[in-house]
Amino acid sequence: MPTSILKLTNTSHALDVLFRVQTTSPATYRVRPSHGRIMAGASQDVQIVMVTESTKADKFLVKYVTV
Repeated sequence: MPTSILKLTNTSHALDVLFRVQTTSPATYRVRPSHGRIMAGASQDVQIVMVTESTKADKFLVKYVTV
């Protein structure tokens, strides 16, 4: 199964970040972790695995909020 790593980095030195990764084809992709918290100055690797073939242009969206 094709796999990619998305590296999310919190460039803030004072605030943590909550994130969520969404896709237009949730049956085609597995995103782990799909949400979480990134401490100030830290990074988080998100694994994206394609479990079935896709014939269209799929999209991903990363939402975040500082806490």
